[in-house]
Amino acid sequence: PAFVLPNVAGGAEAAGDTLFDVSSLTMLVFWTTHCGECIRRLEICQELDDWGRPEGLTAIGVNFDDRPSAKIGILAGSATPRMLQLYDEGGFVAGLFGAGAHSFSVYLIDAAGDILAVGHEIPADSLAVLRPLLGRLLDEASGAPAPATARAPEHPGAAELLRDAARSRPERLRIQGVGRVRWMDIDTTGTGATGPNGEEVEPGATLRHRLELQLIATISSGLTAGGLLWLSNEGAAVLRSGPDYLSSPWGSAFVRAAGSAPLPAVGPSRYSLRAGYYDAAFSPLLLMRWDKDDSPISGGQKLQGCGVCGGEAGVAGFIRSESLEKLEPEYLFEGARGDLALGRFADLALLYARPQEHHPGETADCFLASSAVMRYREHLYGGRATGHAALPYTPDLLRVSGGALWVRDETDAWRCGTKLPSYEPSTTRLLGAELVVPLPGRSELAAEIAASRWTPQPAAGEGAAGADSAVTGRALRAAWKMDWLVAGGRLPRPLARSGALAGGMNIRLNAGYQRIGRDFYSPYSALSYEANIRLAEGATLPGLKGPRGSARLEWGPFGLGGFLKRLDPVDEEAAFGGAETPGGARRMASLWADLLLWPGGTLMGGWVRDDRDPLPSQRAFLNPEDHRSAIPAENRRTKVLGFEQELRPRCLLILEAQWVDGERAWTGAPPGLEEAPPEAYGSRTFRAMLDVEF
Repeated sequence: PAFVLPNVAGGAEAAGDTLFDVSSLTMLVFWTTHCGECIRRLEICQELDDWGRPEGLTAIGVNFDDRPSAKIGILAGSATPRMLQLYDEGGFVAGLFGAGAHSFSVYLIDAAGDILAVGHEIPADSLAVLRPLLGRLLDEASGAPAPATARAPEHPGAAELLRDAARSRPERLRIQGVGRVRWMDIDTTGTGATGPNGEEVEPGATLRHRLELQLIATISSGLTAGGLLWLSNEGAAVLRSGPDYLSSPWGSAFVRAAGSAPLPAVGPSRYSLRAGYYDAAFSPLLLMRWDKDDSPISGGQKLQGCGVCGGEAGVAGFIRSESLEKLEPEYLFEGARGDLALGRFADLALLYARPQEHHPGETADCFLASSAVMRYREHLYGGRATGHAALPYTPDLLRVSGGALWVRDETDAWRCGTKLPSYEPSTTRLLGAELVVPLPGRSELAAEIAASRWTPQPAAGEGAAGADSAVTGRALRAAWKMDWLVAGGRLPRPLARSGALAGGMNIRLNAGYQRIGRDFYSPYSALSYEANIRLAEGATLPGLKGPRGSARLEWGPFGLGGFLKRLDPVDEEAAFGGAETPGGARRMASLWADLLLWPGGTLMGGWVRDDRDPLPSQRAFLNPEDHRSAIPAENRRTKVLGFEQELRPRCLLILEAQWVDGERAWTGAPPGLEEAPPEAYGSRTFRAMLDVEF
């Protein structure tokens, strides 16, 4: 595909056809700053470029982070000082090449612009396998094997290539999208059957579809505008529950201005200003729908190192049975966002999210609406500053960041009079800091601390709330992870021209600890931190603390992993029914395996055990006879068998069978009252889904 992209270091733009014309073979490397062992991969690409340039090989990097960041320039300058590095903001060009779904991809392109070979997510130690392949392709391009002592004339450097950028023009209109179609059949037994994540499920067969179509127009250099068209039959409840908080079920629009300018004492800096819809994620305790290094409520994904089974669309790939949304860290908001990369030192992000409409939106619908589904309008303001620093003992960067959020429920113009939502309107202020320290041996240590202040607001027609009604809470988390290559390496998906897997074994280890106070509240924090959920109807949720860990082994086409988590209450006063130990403890374990049967075809299987102690309810303490108002103890077991087949690039077929068996038990009944008998339930789900990107 034709493209024109700016240089990461600033200055002129580079055209794809010009870059390919002057080299016998081009190694185009798409990468993001969050790719695994990113610096080491780029360093090896620089080594390959130095080795092959006399024979006609040129390596070019393309970063496609969503927004400008100081880290891009730091990594590009330190790891690839002699390589040309381009910036593809938002990943449009990466999407054209089919690299948008991967954090690291290598494309080998000949002088005519034809793609000869492709490799995704190649481990750093496996990049050396490319050298013989590159040598063969260079020999083919020259027409005959060259003598060992022969050297081709040196090709023009990056500066000369940039001068010819005017030969190509970027496309003014871009169309890209994602389509998903899913057939699902559910059969349930017992009362209150759920899925593996604890979500409610209803028996029957359904056919759900979603089309997300983006139209992006380049108005001028640095100015783009576009729109999002969303066609789906998932229903209004999916839109209200997020993570796409849009004011219309049909989509949204945006306009974005981006550019660069030198700043005194800072150097070249890039900025991006966007109004309309945008995505956002800060850190797990402040603003993140999903923590990729942690676990969801019932397991995770293979690529996250702590999952149930192998694919993005597996058991943990959808949090709600009625939604086709994938689990990812980002939310989608409407409003405004600004990003500034201050040279190679720091990044600054500011955002505002406009609220959705009150629900229900019409006064005539108030009578039939349930308080449990009613929603106030909610405003979100946020900011985050991040600094980067190089360390002498590792090529990876130290990162320290601080952020703040202010979330406000809007009670004005409430349409339903005295009939109000089941939750109390409030304002929430959050402050947090995060530190990520790379360690020797492909390991990393991360820590985060956050504090919240939750203040109730008067509902419509009520007086002002007292200042002493504010509730404050604190939370912290720490995590360590390591990627250990035992011997050699392997290509998860072989290069199209190589057709073989390299030997070796890769082991990934993760360990973490969290301590979240009972009164800590963050409306948009990671789902796995259950203490962030404010329960309705007066239920109290204790603070949770405890460790978690996961391990994954990859050996050729085979993968095996497991995950353990235990969370215990922090607050002794959360004891249930006068028991000596607090309620709400949580224990979870999962095992999973996957096998690459043939290129693009993966068989997956997994098992999850999820046990939860009962949670107390304020009504149970006020009325001892109302013992069933407590949240019961629950034990749930899930078995999953799935198969994925890549039909063609960016087209994936997913087949999955899932069995869930669970039991709920109400305990702690006051003297004189009989314990309620346990309730058993089960669900059986079959899914077939087609996922297409274009």
